[in-house]
Amino acid sequence: MLEMRPGAEVVMVGKLLELMLFGLTPLLLGLIAVPVNLMAEERNLFGQVFYRERLLLPPKAKLTVQLADVSRADVAATVVGETTVAPVVQSPIPFKIRFDTRTIRPSASYALQARITVDDRLWFINPQLHAVAPLTAGPQSLMVQRVAGTSAVPADVLGDWLLESLAGAPPLKGTTVTLAFDADGRIAGKAGCNRYAASVVIDGHTIAISQAMATRMACPEPVMEQENRFLQDLAKAKAFEVDAGGLVLRDQAGAELMRLTRAA
Repeated sequence: MLEMRPGAEVVMVGKLLELMLFGLTPLLLGLIAVPVNLMAEERNLFGQVFYRERLLLPPKAKLTVQLADVSRADVAATVVGETTVAPVVQSPIPFKIRFDTRTIRPSASYALQARITVDDRLWFINPQLHAVAPLTAGPQSLMVQRVAGTSAVPADVLGDWLLESLAGAPPLKGTTVTLAFDADGRIAGKAGCNRYAASVVIDGHTIAISQAMATRMACPEPVMEQENRFLQDLAKAKAFEVDAGGLVLRDQAGAELMRLTRAA
């Protein structure tokens, strides 16, 4: 049987204490510190994207904002952070990009790139890169511009229309009610007495028209009643169809609200 020399027990206990103090303790501290370090390496960049056009976007509109390394002009930008906001309706659109601070190089140049798409078709983009210092930047504002050739309103709806019937009845004699659609998602016209304007969103065969703003001229009561009904029915419109007979607006249940014909 192995005999321990006097004092060996003390040496062994000392070795064990040394192992715990200089070996296990740093390991435990390292395990505790890992989540803190990981959290410290993530950061958020906040901002908003806006456009100048006065229009509502279709329900399928989507905003994508990227934080990219644009240091080298001869190679594609490297995306270090990206966010998608959907659905989006109208300007301004808030966004938040999460990125890893370990990917940010002190000598590199960074920029924000924003685009709005509808069914993967580009509608808006910021024409110039928006320079940003990710580690020190405050809230950012990006302006995007409409891409040429895009329209919020289909070609067969664009242009001027005349009211032919409202709730199945023709307009009052001596009154003219008009409705004009433009490519930027706006409508305007004459409601029989006052002029009005509103915004419109068309997606497929669905339509949404905002509450109209109108002038405040006074006309005979029957004319004003017709005008109020016309503006109210515009706001109720949820679907439309264009055929040889003209443009028909329908409510949520599919009932006909009004019928219009092309203006000469």
